[in-house]
Amino acid sequence: MPFGLIGFLISDPINFFRALPLIILTIALSILLAITVHEFGHAAVANILGDRTARSLGRVSLNPLKHLDPLGTLFLVIVGFGWGKPVPVNPFGLKNARRDMALVALAGPLTNILLACAIGFVFRSNEFLFNVSGYTDSIYQYPINELGWRVVLSLMLSSLVFYNLFLGIFNLIPIAPLDGSKILMGILPKRQAESVARLEPYGPAIIILIVMLDMFMLGRGIFITIVEPFVKFFVQLSTGISFR
Repeated sequence: MPFGLIGFLISDPINFFRALPLIILTIALSILLAITVHEFGHAAVANILGDRTARSLGRVSLNPLKHLDPLGTLFLVIVGFGWGKPVPVNPFGLKNARRDMALVALAGPLTNILLACAIGFVFRSNEFLFNVSGYTDSIYQYPINELGWRVVLSLMLSSLVFYNLFLGIFNLIPIAPLDGSKILMGILPKRQAESVARLEPYGPAIIILIVMLDMFMLGRGIFITIVEPFVKFFVQLSTGISFR
């Protein structure tokens, strides 16, 4: 969860719950947009590369309702990882199935990362937003009507940067059904790619097992440990802000 909100809850629970509507709204809208642009990226690139399946289903769209998977969204909010409704791709509709499937897989995470960096550069070009974004924990302690629209905008943009980076980088992990597995199969030699493909049916079970280990044994999330350094790097690269 971004912005040290867990620390905020522990240190000042009264103000945390006062600010809870703003926190929920900020996170929900950020996740909604992150998932939407991620799936749009997949669908748009598949369409460009020759497969019309996604277009025929209306998935080349920035309408969130076309892309949301209720269970995947719930998991992203509660557990820290999630998914949108998978974009169907017919490899026989692509010019070079192996290469193009990897490009379609890469398009989703890359769209998230590019959007996050573009939003982040807004902070560098606007001194007010840049200054406000460094004090998010204290800002959350005030009712939304006392904040002013520019402070709320700063919170939203900060959250958009975080969740787009988190979703994009998380999906690069090479475990099926995450996009990283298809990217890996596209760049490996054919024999090694076939070995990775044979492991694909076990990917969801591996992910669930890792999450269960995190919850009941290890405490520190394995996926968070993998993703967090990259998120911090891109946040600092795009916004100039370091966060703990």
